[in-house]
Amino acid sequence: MTQFAPHAATPAGTGDDSRPQPTITPEQFITLTVAALMLGIPLFKLRRAAKLGIFKSYRVGNRRILVRLSEVIEAIERSAMEVK
Repeated sequence: MTQFAPHAATPAGTGDDSRPQPTITPEQFITLTVAALMLGIPLFKLRRAAKLGIFKSYRVGNRRILVRLSEVIEAIERSAMEVK
């Protein structure tokens, strides 16, 4: 099985990578794929929620869909409160 390596020059797990890692603020636009990975949610569920308008999504070009992480988290919290 292939492991994800943050940079090709540094083998995974060596710990001697001195380049700064990018940080994502909640107000930045990110793709649905990145949001799904960050939140541990299946991508198809985020796509469905965006299509239903549960949170605001922004289409760039023909295929790319961007979201704000804060809006996705807010929608998740709203739905969790509705379930209780």
